[in-house]
Amino acid sequence: MTGGVLIRISSMGMAFIAHLMMARLLGGDQYGTYVYAVTMASATMMFMVGGLDIILLRVVGENLVENFNKIPKKFIKWISQKLLIRCLLVLIGLLIVIPLSQVNAEWMNPFRILEPTSIIMALGTLSIACVQATGKAVLAQFLNLATGQMIFLLMLSIMALSQYDLTSTTMAWIQATSSFSVLILSIFLLIRSNLLLIDSKKKEASKWNREAKRMFWFVILGFGIAKVDILTLGHWHEMKEVGCYNIAVRMADMVSMFLTASNIYMAPRIASLYKNKEMNQLQNMITRTTRTVFAGALLVGTALIVFGPLVLSWYGKEFNKSYIPMLILICGHLVNVALGPVGYFLAMVDRSDLLIRAYTFGFIIIILLASTLIPAWGTLGAAIANTSAMIAWNLLMFYWICKYLKINTSILVKING
Repeated sequence: MTGGVLIRISSMGMAFIAHLMMARLLGGDQYGTYVYAVTMASATMMFMVGGLDIILLRVVGENLVENFNKIPKKFIKWISQKLLIRCLLVLIGLLIVIPLSQVNAEWMNPFRILEPTSIIMALGTLSIACVQATGKAVLAQFLNLATGQMIFLLMLSIMALSQYDLTSTTMAWIQATSSFSVLILSIFLLIRSNLLLIDSKKKEASKWNREAKRMFWFVILGFGIAKVDILTLGHWHEMKEVGCYNIAVRMADMVSMFLTASNIYMAPRIASLYKNKEMNQLQNMITRTTRTVFAGALLVGTALIVFGPLVLSWYGKEFNKSYIPMLILICGHLVNVALGPVGYFLAMVDRSDLLIRAYTFGFIIIILLASTLIPAWGTLGAAIANTSAMIAWNLLMFYWICKYLKINTSILVKING
C-alpha cells in the first residue's frame, strides 16, 4: 500500500502544479471555462464506464485465492459488448448534440475537443482496471493517477516556456493527448499480462447484467453528487467563480488522497475475505487501514487550514476567496475518511443496491441545496451543498454496513486478537 500512497501523493503534487500554472497563465475566466468543459465532457466518460471497472475488480477479486490472474471467458465477451453499445450511443449523441449546441457559449470550444476524448478515457479506465485485476495494483495506480499528469504537466511546461498563447482550448488538446498516451500504454501492459481465461457458470451473465444496471446508476448518481455543484455554479455565475471553486475542491480533495490509495489496495482483498467468510481478518484489515489513513488525512487537513491562505496566494489574488469554501469541504472529507471505505466495501461484497440507495439520498440533498444556495451564495453555497451531501451518504452507507453486514468500517472499533 505504501507504493500506492506515494503514487497518489506524487499525482496530486503534479496536479497541484499543473492547475497552479493553468490558473496563473489563463486567468480566472479561461481557467474556469476549461474546468466547466472538462466537467461537462466527463459525464460522457462516466456513462460509458458506468461501473464496469468495479464489476471487473470484483469478479477477478472473487478468484483471488486461487489465482488472481484468472478471468472468466464469458466475462470478457460480456464487458466488451456492454462497452461497445455504450460507445455507439455516445457517438450517436455527439452527432446530434454538437451541431445543435450553442456556438457562442464560451466553454463549447474546449468541450468539442474533450467530448470525443472521453471515449479514449473510458477505454483507458477499463484497460487500467484490467491491469489492476492481474495483481499489479501499484502499476495500475501509476497509470491511472501519475502517467497522465506527468504528460499533461510536461506539455504544459513546454508550451509555457515557449511563450505559446495558452487558452482553455489549448488545455483541452493537451488533455486529449495525455489521455491517448495513457490508453496506449495501458493496452501495451495488458497485452504483456498473462491472463488465464477460465470457464464460467451459465447463470453468471444474468448476474453481471443485474449488477451492471445497479452500478450504472450508482456511477451516474455519484457523478451527479460530485459535479452538480460545479455545473450549477457555472449556470448561475461567471466562469471565474467556477475556477475559484475548483481550486477549493482540488485542495480539499488532498485530505482523502490516502483513502483513495488504500481503496485500490483493499478492494480485491475485501471481495476475497468476505466471500470466504473470514470476517475477523476482514474487520482487522479495514480497521488498521482506516486508522492509518485517517491519521494522514488529519495531518493534511491541518496543513491546509494553516497554510491555505499562503498557497492560494500563489494562484493569484482572484483565488483568495477559495479559502472559506475549502475549509467547509475539508470537514466533509474528514468525516468521509473517518467512516472508512464504505462505498468500495458495498461494491466488493455485491451490495450495490445499498450503494444506489445511499447515492440517491445524497443526490437529492445536493440538488436541493445547490439549487437553493448557489444562486445566492455562489462558491460558499456550493461548498455547503457538497459537504452536506458527502456526509449524508457516507453516514447512511456506514449505518447499513454495520446493521446488515456486521462490519464496522470506521476508526472507532476494537481490533480482535
